Amino acid sequence: MTPASANAGNSSIHPASNNSQDYQQLAKDLQEKSRQLELIAQIQSRFIREPETRGAFELLLSAALGLTDSAYGFAGEILFTEDQHPYLRNYAITDIAWNAETKKAYADQMAAGGMEFYNMSTLFGHCIVTGEHVLSNDPANDPRAGNGLPPGHLPLNSFLGLPIRRGESMIGMIGLANRSGGYTEEVLQSLEPMVATFATLIDARRAVDLRNQYEAEILSLNRRLEKQVGAMDANVEGMALLDKGLYSYMNPAHARIYGYEVEDLIGESWQ
Repeated sequence: MTPASANAGNSSIHPASNNSQDYQQLAKDLQEKSRQLELIAQIQSRFIREPETRGAFELLLSAALGLTDSAYGFAGEILFTEDQHPYLRNYAITDIAWNAETKKAYADQMAAGGMEFYNMSTLFGHCIVTGEHVLSNDPANDPRAGNGLPPGHLPLNSFLGLPIRRGESMIGMIGLANRSGGYTEEVLQSLEPMVATFATLIDARRAVDLRNQYEAEILSLNRRLEKQVGAMDANVEGMALLDKGLYSYMNPAHARIYGYEVEDLIGESWQ
């Protein structure tokens, strides 16, 4: 066989091999995207169905852990103290308590609405303060980790911090830890649909909280008005309110002065 024919033979084999690998990778990518879309649909459905929103956040964290083969993690919203220092309230977090004290703290804080992290001299703190993702496969020697972990904490072999943004603002964060082999930029990019879903969940939760706040304020206002009207109704002196010369309110004492019932005069001219 001549060199030319040998080269021709090789060129007829390698493209087919490469195409096969490309198709396999494409099929794998499509399967992964399909899996993520199914998980996102389940998360959104759970958020809509259940009045308690924590279940949706827990499902999202579980999905992120499964997609990345991570050992533990957390997902929370960024809030601010009265003096405008940021902190993280976790709506979903892996229970890694290592003694009675940390177990109680975990249970109490989650029951109260979410475990809160205030120490920004950490890998997750660096993510919150800078607004940038944190990818660390050597946390023990990473200067961004601050003073390291508290005594008794599970070992931290690798960490990925994902900022959750809405426009220019950072509204939340997902933290994942201890992936076998560490984290890569590819893993980071693969989680973009989950990051977008988490941003939507935080927006929706904030809208629900705002609606509940308004409803509570309206209910409180109505109760105060009812008390005031009740006091006015019970007053032995005649009291009435006019709107453009027409009675809009009067107490029974005022109506009795003129020999009428309240319902006879409401909407009528005072004249």
